[in-house]
Amino acid sequence: PARFNEPRHNYTVMKGQSITMECQAVGDKPLSISWSFQGAPISSHSNDRADIVSQLTPRGKLSQLTLNPTTRDDSGAYTCNAKNKFGSAVLLNYLIVHEPPEPPGKIEVVNVTSRGIFITWVRPFDGNSDIVGYTVQYKNSTEIWQGVLPNISITASQQQAFLPNLLPSFTYHIRVLANNSVGYSDPSEIVEAKTEEEAPTGPPDRVTVQAIGSQALK
Repeated sequence: PARFNEPRHNYTVMKGQSITMECQAVGDKPLSISWSFQGAPISSHSNDRADIVSQLTPRGKLSQLTLNPTTRDDSGAYTCNAKNKFGSAVLLNYLIVHEPPEPPGKIEVVNVTSRGIFITWVRPFDGNSDIVGYTVQYKNSTEIWQGVLPNISITASQQQAFLPNLLPSFTYHIRVLANNSVGYSDPSEIVEAKTEEEAPTGPPDRVTVQAIGSQALK
């Protein structure tokens, strides 16, 4: 009967690049090999990014499936089904498409003081590669997102940050980026927060009083 002597393959690729997966079937001729993805048959007609090439080998047949370019939706299980008149065999391959994370979501201002702002966010899709950290960027609302910006690095296990050492009664714009082994996400949506006013730290200094008349002071 038809069979596969090779073990299951695990493939990885960067989103947008091409990937070629192959199955080497062994068995008496005529021998056919078909491909399916998540249980649905694959052909060049059903997927214009897919190309299947097969060739005979001394012991059977080699079939290669190329996807170009790859997309996020290509991640999953690919099945080779080899068949001849004596029987059939199945070989499972698995593809993971890596990409940068999506932007963190639902940025919320939880608490504001005169000198600090506390925010939280929701962990985004990780691009099939573990998120390794977050970067919180912030600026005065009158400035632009350009050049070297104040930022705080946050570990992957946290989805919150406190922005310290801010100025009282200032309006700030804040955004968050996630990063994995592939790269950085696009920035999140921008949130705006204004720090509280701050009472004077002490009584006025160097106050002078001068009489400018019998009933008036300056």
